[in-house]
Amino acid sequence: MNGSKNVLFLSASIIFLASLFTLPRIFINYGVELDAVLGPMAAERLVETGAYTPSRFPGNPLFEYILALITAGGGNHAATNIFVFLSYLISIVFFFRIVREYEQRHILTFLYSLTPIILLNAATTIDYIPGLACVLASYMFLKRGAVVFSALSLAAAVGFRPTNAAFLVPFSVFMLLSGNRKRVHVFILFSFAAGALFYVPIICRFGILPVISVPPSPLSVFQNLLRAFYNLAMLFGPLATALLVLLAALAVLRGAGASSEADINSSAKKYVLGIIPSCIKLDSDTVVGILAVLVFVFLFFMHPDETAYLIPAVPFLYVLLPRFLNKKSIVVLTAVILLHGFFTIELKGGSSGKRSVVFRPSHGILMRDYILRKDIEEIKKALGTAEWPPKTVVMTGDLPLYTYKNTYAELEASAILPGFKLKGRDVYFVSVLCKESVEGLLAEGYRIYVFSESAPTTAINLFGYDPSSYDITVLKVLSGDSFWRDLRSTVSSRGQL
Repeated sequence: MNGSKNVLFLSASIIFLASLFTLPRIFINYGVELDAVLGPMAAERLVETGAYTPSRFPGNPLFEYILALITAGGGNHAATNIFVFLSYLISIVFFFRIVREYEQRHILTFLYSLTPIILLNAATTIDYIPGLACVLASYMFLKRGAVVFSALSLAAAVGFRPTNAAFLVPFSVFMLLSGNRKRVHVFILFSFAAGALFYVPIICRFGILPVISVPPSPLSVFQNLLRAFYNLAMLFGPLATALLVLLAALAVLRGAGASSEADINSSAKKYVLGIIPSCIKLDSDTVVGILAVLVFVFLFFMHPDETAYLIPAVPFLYVLLPRFLNKKSIVVLTAVILLHGFFTIELKGGSSGKRSVVFRPSHGILMRDYILRKDIEEIKKALGTAEWPPKTVVMTGDLPLYTYKNTYAELEASAILPGFKLKGRDVYFVSVLCKESVEGLLAEGYRIYVFSESAPTTAINLFGYDPSSYDITVLKVLSGDSFWRDLRSTVSSRGQL
């Protein structure tokens, strides 16, 4: 009876807190990432034309098919975000069932449910959370011996995001360790074949190369490493990341501890064997957790563009926590991870394209997401209300964020530049221009403005020029002194702000 009450109280607490931290953001817009609007745009094209063109290759077909159904039914950003939020709630149920035999199941479920990076994406129209729900369903079914349902769930996860196919590695190893060797090949073939079906329309139309190709990064190896370590630290926040590393190190040292200094010095074998049984019990769940984390960290370092690429590893890392941390340590770690949603230490300073390392107190990622969503809506208004001079071009960086479903500005497709223009005015909005276009437009007397985020980095990395080296006015966005707060003085200024 007490167990049922505990589960009921846990469920009510999670639903209340999750709703509190997500619902205010769900109804603002699709999200602050470019991918959050590219998916709905692809879905809208599918509804209008009947032909599927993925928002980006290799594609997220199952997610965009579902978005198309929502779009066809008249759904807007609130409807697509609610679909993601419901997927998040379902994923909590699957996670709880995975850890239900653990003594720390309640605190682990609470931690998973309220992890800021999970909550942030639970209110954003991107495929991470629906895909994760399918992955957790697959593992839950696998632990119960329901191989077919597990394979179907993993196939759906692959349909949401192709990198979820990497779970074939830990899940197949789980089957081998669980004595289910005869059905491993069935699980692999069924999951792969069923998951591949979602990509058939893309392959038939564009060929297989776009599906299997990995786009090269414009950054150097060193720049990619810096980005990888920054995004890795921002998964749980610098404070929680440092605490997690410290707790893991202490656990290893405790597990490897010998009875005397002589024992430590005398035998490396004792050291190695001491870690494994004392620190980590290598049961099937532990092996799956270790492999899942290692596989996705490896994939992340290959392409570290977004912290959210690590989301699939999060629940499997949590499965490992009881192996090397006691309950008190897990509670402390939970509190510090949850803090990242409201307060964090920002490590990225400087300006777009000219970053530097800083240690600065900052809004947590949930608060920042809410603020940025509000800012984006104000910027969308400013596109139509700012007193832009004649012959103006604005480089926005992530153009669809500000133009898709923009009901504040009368925009029409531009026949001259790759973007949009204000109806009846010589004012253009583009993502980023190449160096030659910038020089040509300036020579023709155009005024060029550039948003302070995204656009400068893209110009530097893709086109090899720094906008600050030209007579281009920088418009600050997504900050306390964003240009939309003082439209008249900002757009009439020729200097950088």
